[in-house]
Amino acid sequence: MSSSESTSTELLHAQAQIWNYIFNFVSSSAIRCALQLGIPDVLYKHEKPMCLSDLSDLSAELSVVNSSNISFLPILMRFLVQSGFLNQHEDHYFLTPTSRLLVKNEPFNVRSLLLLSHSQAFSKAWPELSDWFQNDSPTPFHTAHGKSLWDYMGEKNLEY
Repeated sequence: MSSSESTSTELLHAQAQIWNYIFNFVSSSAIRCALQLGIPDVLYKHEKPMCLSDLSDLSAELSVVNSSNISFLPILMRFLVQSGFLNQHEDHYFLTPTSRLLVKNEPFNVRSLLLLSHSQAFSKAWPELSDWFQNDSPTPFHTAHGKSLWDYMGEKNLEY
């Protein structure tokens, strides 16, 4: 391989890596969406793989207010399968060990942590990371909100 081909290949890989950095939030946002809709809990409760039409029929149980939006559920489900959050066999979906950790009734679930990490309070703190390096605040969260996470949550009476 010539030097220019090597450089082109490296550049292509570097661009792909940058694209991954830019859109890395999409996976966790889709998982948050699945949690808020109740997809893992519905699959868990039904104790067997479910087809998409069964899930669509449960739009009220899935917290879908606008029934016309249920037509986008296949896109979300496909993304969740591709990211490894759910499994699919033929047209049936079922939980993975990872998605089971986000079911409300699982004893060792980390659901609250995922929801907290996507809360507006946390989302506001991450862009403050560079400012935090340039000031004397104890944390980026403190830079964003002027108080610690625990004080903030106590004042707002937030639960996750």
